[in-house]
Amino acid sequence: MSKPYNHQTIDRRGFIGTLFALPAAARVLGAGPSALLASPPRSEEEVPYVIFEDDFDSDSDGPAALCMLLELEAAGECKIIACGTSETQAYATATMAASLHYFGRGDIPLGAYRDDLRPIDPDKSNIYDKPLFSQYMAADEFNYGHTRRHFRDYPDAVEVYVKALGALPPGAKAKLIIGGGQTNLGELLKDHPDVIRARVSELHFMGGMIPPDAPEEQWHRDSNLTNTAPFHTKYVAENWPHDIPMYIADTYLGLQVPFMRPALRAQLSDLHPANRIHLLYRLWWDRPHGNALDLMSVITAVRGFTNLNGVNLMKQRGTLQVHPTTGLHRFISSPDGPHTILRRPVDGDEGIRLADYIDDILLLRGGDAGDGVFRDEFTAERGSGSSETLQDRRGWTKAGAANSATLIDASSGDLYDEKARYVQFNGNSNTSPYNVQVKEFGSNDIRVRARVMVTQPDGYVGLCVRSDAGDNARGLNLRIQPGSRGLRLYKNDSPLAQTRTLEPAHEFSINTWYTIDLQVKGDQLIGRLCSDYNGRTLWEQVEVTLPSIDDRPYAGLIARDKGERASWFQSGVRQPAEISK
Repeated sequence: MSKPYNHQTIDRRGFIGTLFALPAAARVLGAGPSALLASPPRSEEEVPYVIFEDDFDSDSDGPAALCMLLELEAAGECKIIACGTSETQAYATATMAASLHYFGRGDIPLGAYRDDLRPIDPDKSNIYDKPLFSQYMAADEFNYGHTRRHFRDYPDAVEVYVKALGALPPGAKAKLIIGGGQTNLGELLKDHPDVIRARVSELHFMGGMIPPDAPEEQWHRDSNLTNTAPFHTKYVAENWPHDIPMYIADTYLGLQVPFMRPALRAQLSDLHPANRIHLLYRLWWDRPHGNALDLMSVITAVRGFTNLNGVNLMKQRGTLQVHPTTGLHRFISSPDGPHTILRRPVDGDEGIRLADYIDDILLLRGGDAGDGVFRDEFTAERGSGSSETLQDRRGWTKAGAANSATLIDASSGDLYDEKARYVQFNGNSNTSPYNVQVKEFGSNDIRVRARVMVTQPDGYVGLCVRSDAGDNARGLNLRIQPGSRGLRLYKNDSPLAQTRTLEPAHEFSINTWYTIDLQVKGDQLIGRLCSDYNGRTLWEQVEVTLPSIDDRPYAGLIARDKGERASWFQSGVRQPAEISK
């Protein structure tokens, strides 16, 4: 998906006028994919190989498109041989890596546009985009299992594609699916034209914004084609081999096709990349995205152009032209033109039909990772029984209120033993249980960690161990609170006499994420402020000696009822890997 640009009638990122006027879905989700929408069986030779690329940094349609492609691969409808990102946002590639790992496909070769290896004049392009969600996904190595964050830690995407194409069986070819700028595509075509001619069967890309009723001579602006390395777009348009079909899914194909509607997201696990990225991109708004843009190229590449839940796309032949100085584009129709732009009927309910079609694909395995695993290193441990859902395999159960989105994960992890617990919040401490209770640990040592945010000047949020499992039991608490310097240890609401053993106290701010850690070790209560998800660096530590810890067998999260937030919480009876200064 592209970045926003100035246009007098439509904002492609949100299309706000459409967003608030969307009709409700035409059917109830949850019964699995409709027989009407199922793809016909294919022989081994008919299953297409595909390479997927996206900017993966500015909008939520690219991540949803990849998730949809991974579901189609799991259903046996395609084989993904490589993936990549097309822009130099620092964490976009790691976000794609996290998404692949979530589905158990961290083995797919992944590359990035490497501006250090293939420099581009920044005055002639806009590939240095600012992130909207990717820094959060890239940093969450705990949940997704990827290990590299910065895009320059990944190989050059062009070379990744060449290697993957070269490894295909003799005579086999792959389809290219491009959602975003054409930096890598242009470099691939310039440096390896013979590989494209020998190994690529079709090109499907999302880009362009050409109104169906506009004069053909009129030039148009679209950030995928115009703002993002337009000289690459021009090169591809003029030099793409005419005998290899080029299918263009411009904005008007996915316009007013809503995706990530609440009924769908209710069936996706909290950490499902399409779900989580959509919430991050929408800043936690419970609203769908109004335009399924990059998703349309995935659908046409794998499923084709007809009978898409009763919608048949129209193919218009012609030539995509890119202006030599402005980078603007237009499409000139001709029956023997080398390019094909895709259109759809817009006089009925086609948008909702396509939206339902997308939902079915994203739910092919019931809204979780199906036969995959959350993190590849646990494949042997968790197995791959097709009858198990992801939540069954990971031991997730509902916690707190019946309608809570909070889940407790009883699976083993790399930091804790089999008694460990992990809680994922969807929302904040208002919408999730006021206190999250976890398993009784008896007199064992306990350690809990959370990533938390205080949203009110008089609010607080923290961790606690306690003597009972009541909803509001306070016990011994570690809190952060704006206006009070540093971590604070409490017994119920009474501050404990504590010793600061490391670093000066920090001044906490509202609306800022912090990672805190609480440990009961023998007769010591220890509170820590850590640098990140993995606690690699310890910023602050406080301790207090307890008369007894025999009556502190429970652990959980505590927050003032003011809307404070927690993005994750974990606890266990073993000490994690040592935190180093």
